[in-house]
Amino acid sequence: MNKYYTCLFLLLFSLHNHATAREPVVIGFSNSAEATAFNNGRRMVRTMDDRLFVVFQDSVNDKHIVKWTWSDGGFAWSMPKKLGDGSNPSLAISKEGWIYAVWAPVDSGEVCGKYLQPNSLEWQQNETAPILGARSKYPSIEAVESGVYIVWQQFNEAQNRDLIRIHKFGEGFSSVDSSTIYLGGKKGHARFPVITGDLEFAPGLLHVLWTEFSSSGESDRKSVV
Repeated sequence: MNKYYTCLFLLLFSLHNHATAREPVVIGFSNSAEATAFNNGRRMVRTMDDRLFVVFQDSVNDKHIVKWTWSDGGFAWSMPKKLGDGSNPSLAISKEGWIYAVWAPVDSGEVCGKYLQPNSLEWQQNETAPILGARSKYPSIEAVESGVYIVWQQFNEAQNRDLIRIHKFGEGFSSVDSSTIYLGGKKGHARFPVITGDLEFAPGLLHVLWTEFSSSGESDRKSVV
């Protein structure tokens, strides 16, 4: 098995003169070649007081784990710490400053999630949060005015294909909606969901994007987004 050693960099840009603030800053290291891979999940958020939080994937003894680090301004970073077992992490931040992290589970389990309250560095987990089902992959999360939304890819055994599911939570992953909606998959597999909202201009609007392709054979697989 190939072994990887990945270095994570942060590059700061000035929006006034389109020039970099300084050389790239090393914020951590990972043994996974997919440390920040897959574009469906946001890996970094910024608070109103200019704190930056980053999540990324690492590997220890051939086992995927999720790590996190933070910085007050983007130049000096904390030592990365383990957030949980799994892969493909995604971050979101609410208007009130709550930070939410989700990631894919180990061994095809349930979507995992933790949160930070404003001005806190202690991640918490809501033990009463609804079960989101097994065989889940590629979660993505967004926090808007109406709640916290998670989308993820899940294999549906009855239909023998991957589908996209979306679930709504309240603050701190509290349960506000018992239903989970299926999206896509009418013509085949639906994979790699992306979710985004707009807290400033359209606080009640969410956009969800995913890829679909036919499950009839490799030769006729055409992605539709």
